[in-house]
This record gives sequence, structure tokens and C-alpha cells, in this order.
Amino acid sequence: MIDFSKPADEKDVYPAVHNFRVITDAAVATEAAILEALEAYEVVAPLARGRTSSGGKYLVFHFSARLSSRAEHHALDAVVKGVPGVRILL
Repeated sequence: MIDFSKPADEKDVYPAVHNFRVITDAAVATEAAILEALEAYEVVAPLARGRTSSGGKYLVFHFSARLSSRAEHHALDAVVKGVPGVRILL
């Protein structure tokens, strides 16, 4: 039985392709900055613009990246969340 109360072993999760969604403030130009942040990573599905919230306040982008370790995953998370205008990385 799988114990979901503990993180999976790194060898069971990496390397693998992980899919991300980035929720941003629509009023802030974030696309170019996100692209720049992703240059250090193996992006296998390029950054693509998704939907805008019904009120027009938020914009979603999505991309996929091949990550080789949990440390690389955390680094990507930090660099994308550090982009001005990024609200949430899923």
C-alpha cells in the first residue's frame, strides 16, 4: 500500500516531465520574464497563454518541463515565483 502521508522517493518521481500552470496579474507584463526564468530548464512544452479570469484581473500560462531532481524542481518553483506579477505556480 502507498503511504501518501510521506513524499514519494525521488527515484520514483525524477527524472520526469512536470506540467505547470502560472497564475499572474493580467495588468503586469509577465510573459517575457517567465520565459527568461525558464531558459535554464528543459522546457518540453513551451510557455502558452491560457485563459483570462472572467473579471480580467488574472491571466494563466502553462508549460511543461523535464526535471531531473527534487532540488531542480524547487529551484524552478522559486525562480518562477520570483517573477513580478506571478501570483501562484501550480
